Amino acid sequence: MLTPILPPGIDSSTFQTILAELSDIVGIDNLSSDATPGALEGPDQKTIYGDPFSLRPNNSRQPSGAVRPGSVEEIQTIVRLANRYKLPLWTVSRGKNLGYGGTAPVVSGSMVLDLHRMNSILEVNQEAAYAIVQPGVSFFDLFNYIHERKIDLWPSVPAIGWGSVVGNTLERGFGYTPNGEHSQNQCGIVTQIGIHLTPAPEHYMWCDISVQNEADLPFLVNTLTDLMRRNIIQNSPSISNLFRQCILDPSPTLQSLISPCFGKGCIPETTLAQGQEMMKFGFWKASFSLYGPKSVVHASWDVITETFSQYDGVQLRTKETHRLARKYVSAIDIGAEEIPHSGLPTLNPLKMLSYRGRGGGHICFSPVFPPSGHELYSWYLGAKKKTIDAQFDFFADFHVYGRYIIGIELVVYTPEEAARCDRLYESLLDDTTRQGFTEYRTHVDYMDSVAGHFTFNNGALRGCLQGLKDHFDPNGVLSPGKSGIWNSDGQPSVVVGVVKGDVGY
Repeated sequence: MLTPILPPGIDSSTFQTILAELSDIVGIDNLSSDATPGALEGPDQKTIYGDPFSLRPNNSRQPSGAVRPGSVEEIQTIVRLANRYKLPLWTVSRGKNLGYGGTAPVVSGSMVLDLHRMNSILEVNQEAAYAIVQPGVSFFDLFNYIHERKIDLWPSVPAIGWGSVVGNTLERGFGYTPNGEHSQNQCGIVTQIGIHLTPAPEHYMWCDISVQNEADLPFLVNTLTDLMRRNIIQNSPSISNLFRQCILDPSPTLQSLISPCFGKGCIPETTLAQGQEMMKFGFWKASFSLYGPKSVVHASWDVITETFSQYDGVQLRTKETHRLARKYVSAIDIGAEEIPHSGLPTLNPLKMLSYRGRGGGHICFSPVFPPSGHELYSWYLGAKKKTIDAQFDFFADFHVYGRYIIGIELVVYTPEEAARCDRLYESLLDDTTRQGFTEYRTHVDYMDSVAGHFTFNNGALRGCLQGLKDHFDPNGVLSPGKSGIWNSDGQPSVVVGVVKGDVGY
């Protein structure tokens, strides 16, 4: 049972008055007077608010409660109340931002403004290929709506499909269809969002390209980014390393090789090398898909094959799905995939969280790089050494775009390993900053640190954002501290020095 916590600057009597007024707005069933039940079910069937994978339990970042409005009008009334009492609100759409803090606020004692009850799909327009949805609509909801009505559109979905379309887009999340850069494909406002969808294709080809050696990463990345800029590859390739391939492959023989290492620190590289030889894996594997008329898909694959076949040790694999009775391919025809390039949502990645032991959680370290395989590889070698030295496994979830790369390292840990994982994260952050890079998105515990990296022109960006917040949110009640953005009279942020120049993008 969590210890109840009060909002900052509000005494117990006033808080009870606030709860009574909130109950009048949304109804008693849609109000949590502390951080316990009311959230959508999460890992281990828990329905409490906060971070299910907290690295810093002493920080708590525990909310004082949660309110679940059902309409824009209720949101407006709640925000007026928050301004009257100086009650900080922490807004979530569905609260599935796992690995980045879940529903935990930056400011302990904030009231979670949980929008999951606003879950209507307002429109799906096949002609113009877009949907308009409310914050509580999950990727499963949108996919099922489209599939049940036999609409020839594919939504883009992230690796885990129970999150909010709105929430993922506002966090600069991404999916895997040609419309996978969600922030670039939104076309609406926050209490309901428009999102561009991908027309279902006549033909679909899943593609894997593997290279044998660890040092082949720059070649792989540079070739992929060039093909993307030339519009030969249409969606974002996901690059996995040898460890990721081994941990996710269902082969009983492979699992019998690596499972004795579970719970004993990191899996030795010699064991992974045995798995590579056994399964004929490459060290790096890039997965992407091609979409369109069959002749166009095959022509694109011919160019890709010709490009990669000039180099030794490259493995190329494809799996094709052609339209059946209908004019276009359905994602159901394709079926579940390791990476949902067809927009079919899944929860399968959650299964790997327990491989190190009971109660496993994860956190994502997510730096962004120029589209250069050499810079990514240089960072990777240092990050991998730090990770292995800390006795964790390096899980590469690198995402390649034509103009940038998101080099996500996903770290799985048990509750007993949380403090060690926190130290690793801090070390990764410091080292990445010294190289002149920072994260595209971060956990709530590190938001101030990451925001402090943007020091170009005496911190002009942060000054601009602070000015906007002072103007639009003068009482500082809307997600204070989110992404390191505070009011001018709010909590001072942490500024981290940059050795190799400023992070000025």
